[in-house]
Amino acid sequence: MPAAIGVLQTLGILLISLLMAHRGLGRLGVVTGAIGMVSELLRPVLGWAYAVYGLLLFAWLIWVAAALWRQARRP
Repeated sequence: MPAAIGVLQTLGILLISLLMAHRGLGRLGVVTGAIGMVSELLRPVLGWAYAVYGLLLFAWLIWVAAALWRQARRP
């Protein structure tokens, strides 16, 4: 049975990404959220393939951090 927090986290990523102004980052977030929802629901079945979601999540978080850093440094 998938953990509720995992499914809610991926839903949050999906919703946040739909509101992003940055197209590339928003698209990556939507893909990450969608794959994450499926991955969380099928976690026991996927096995090692679950790592694909983990890599996408890591990439999305790094990109979000970089975008926020650039935004904060603007005058």
